[in-house]
Amino acid sequence: MSYPWADYTYLDLTYKHEVIREIGSPVWGPLESLTIGLRYDDVDNPRFPTMGGRRHFSLEKAGGFAASVEFSKISLSWIHFAPAQLNLPFFAELEQVVASRLVLEWGGGEVDPSQAFSFGGTTTIRGTEASLATRLCYSNIEYRVALVEGLSAVLFFDCGVNLDQVNLSEAKASFGLEFGVEVVGMYVRIDMAWVFGPEMRLVPNFDFAFSPMF
Repeated sequence: MSYPWADYTYLDLTYKHEVIREIGSPVWGPLESLTIGLRYDDVDNPRFPTMGGRRHFSLEKAGGFAASVEFSKISLSWIHFAPAQLNLPFFAELEQVVASRLVLEWGGGEVDPSQAFSFGGTTTIRGTEASLATRLCYSNIEYRVALVEGLSAVLFFDCGVNLDQVNLSEAKASFGLEFGVEVVGMYVRIDMAWVFGPEMRLVPNFDFAFSPMF
């Protein structure tokens, strides 16, 4: 459920009921959780934002009010869009924007692997393998160009760290090029990412996903 709170601000309430089990265990158990969140969004164009920002805070509490595993999860995200203009050939007349995102996600208690956060992959750090974490922080910076209606090109840099065990050698980072296209009402993006690290290759990692990165 979502309720208007103030200008550009909404209050979200979500109740979740699932049946889960630990890996390798034949016993299933209930999961009951309640999530409360505040969401702010004042972007000028939801399809290709060039100004404004998005802020989001949510707190999920499982257990304590029903027979369920007990844990808490906090999510914070800060997104900002700023217009830009590179006077390069073929680009001067195109819409351009610098987009940035900073995310902190923190879990406490007995967070089941099925409820853990995803660290890496197409939704957080492109080109890297996804792993599970209960505490993490990551950031994305993009330079977006609207080539034609429904087609955009993106230069990006992603980085993040797993806060379960803070170790910079385990941090993940990548950079690359992305193309996004709207096809029959769906947004599809194709990523070409070079991953920083001792095994960095000249050939990028290719991937695709649905919906914009943020």
